[in-house]
Amino acid sequence: MRKSGRTWLLASVIIAFAVGCGGGGSPAGPSATAQVAGLWTFAETYASATGGECFAANFQTLVGQTGTGTVQMSQSGASLTARATDDVTGGSCDYTGTAGANTLALNVVSCTASDVLGATCPNGARRDLKLLTGGYNATLTSNTRATGTGAQTYNIFVAGTSTPRAGSSVRI
Repeated sequence: MRKSGRTWLLASVIIAFAVGCGGGGSPAGPSATAQVAGLWTFAETYASATGGECFAANFQTLVGQTGTGTVQMSQSGASLTARATDDVTGGSCDYTGTAGANTLALNVVSCTASDVLGATCPNGARRDLKLLTGGYNATLTSNTRATGTGAQTYNIFVAGTSTPRAGSSVRI
């Protein structure tokens, strides 16, 4: 088998995928489902961050930062499951989603190392940040490349409680 490169660039979170061996290929026709199963690599750049309560300035420092990792994508018909793993932290997120003729959509199911517990605000207050939602939408621009957008939303809690701070969330 020949190793083929696939790239998935996301605007909000720019993601590049490169498939390992086999899999993939272009769909047979406009109504066919894209074949996206395989091992991909990604590079992501954070384009914006909104909210964040006492951490707003910290989240703004993420804008323009780039991270890399891998995504193992499995496919059954149009149904997708995926695990993305960050190269630096080793943290991972599991996703479910769908593939279309030249699109894919992934929604986060769970993550390791995504929540931040007991973080100290600049004013000394302590907060917990917990992942609420996340996902990616992409369009395949060839059988080796896709572009799209992604976002993650975290709720912010007073540390050790289960009640979100009113109006306190961050979207990156």
